[in-house]
Amino acid sequence: MSAFRSSITATIETDTSKFTAGGTVFGNHMPRLIQIDGMRLECYLDGNMLVFIHDDIPGIIGLMGSSLGKHQINIAQMSVGRAITEQPGGKAIGVLNLDSLPAVEVTRDLEAQPGIQSSKVIELPPAGVKPPWFKPLGTCLCSSSSPSIAHPLQSNNRTSAPPLVREQIPVD
Repeated sequence: MSAFRSSITATIETDTSKFTAGGTVFGNHMPRLIQIDGMRLECYLDGNMLVFIHDDIPGIIGLMGSSLGKHQINIAQMSVGRAITEQPGGKAIGVLNLDSLPAVEVTRDLEAQPGIQSSKVIELPPAGVKPPWFKPLGTCLCSSSSPSIAHPLQSNNRTSAPPLVREQIPVD
């Protein structure tokens, strides 16, 4: 991710899998997702997102648009990408920012389409709205009754973010 002046990469590893994501900020307030598991892309990091892994073949983007349109779901923004080492026809990723959340039936319908390997819906706060768990640097997220949540700048500690609460917090 050396193409960016600054970026951050995080890896989450469990007993059965490993997941890596990278991000950056354009300007002062425009976060972007720029990498997932080695696949490069650039997408807005806000609102309703549909992340899908697919075969990098002609027709996939049209298929996604037609399938979502059939369910009256509008695509606000789209980004697709693949790993630097991946050849056309291999594995690729797509991220769609949507105007509304798709129902479970919609994602099942998408995953049943040829060339779509998997999909995941992610709901983030809209652009310009801070997540409820956001704290400015220097603000401790820990308490004596919650040892698993620690200040992110303390060394040798694991941090976990509280679940997303559905309320809007105005940006200062």
